[in-house]
Amino acid sequence: MSQLRWKFIAAVFAFALVCRILPYVLYELSAAGFPIDPQTSWYPWNFSPVAAACVFCAAVVPQRSRTALLLGVLMVGGDFLIDLITGFRWWTVRNQFVQLWVYACVWLVAALGRRIRSQPGLLTGLPMALLGEVAFFLITNFAVWISAPLPGNEPPMYAMTWAGLSACYLAALPFFGRSLLSTAIYAGLFFSPWGLGLAGVTEPRQTEVAAEPAYQPVRG
Repeated sequence: MSQLRWKFIAAVFAFALVCRILPYVLYELSAAGFPIDPQTSWYPWNFSPVAAACVFCAAVVPQRSRTALLLGVLMVGGDFLIDLITGFRWWTVRNQFVQLWVYACVWLVAALGRRIRSQPGLLTGLPMALLGEVAFFLITNFAVWISAPLPGNEPPMYAMTWAGLSACYLAALPFFGRSLLSTAIYAGLFFSPWGLGLAGVTEPRQTEVAAEPAYQPVRG
């Protein structure tokens, strides 16, 4: 991978990392006049390039080891920074259980990106990124629901019933809408000719095929 390609991929993930930790920095400043509670905040929680960046990286980076390194820094490193920023106040068994599901979903999203390595482009990258976002929503919110009995720093939010599961998904719908919108925007940028060009990927040219002469019946 050329130096320019690597710098661009690193910049994409650095931006995604900043987007992950920024709301927690602002949350810590809430006492100074920046209230960003997820339920009442002006801050666009879940408007993030993470899913698009994971699909893009897996699609354009040949080396699996580099993809794994970038994902590890983004997720594990990002979580460590978030815990440092917040003073580990959300370090609970329940939260760590859910976070394991989040990691698994990130690898699932990256696996979707690997499926389009032979044909990275807007028509393949955008649907895969949106599919990954839908899978992430379904799986991680299910994990939130089943984690209710585990020890945590607050009482369970949802009952272990079908009604509780439905309430969990309904509560997450506003965040899901922002996730879909942000994924569509960022995947559109990353998989555009501009983004693919910076990543050193050029769309293959279609081979011109000579037109066959029209069939003419032989006159008897």
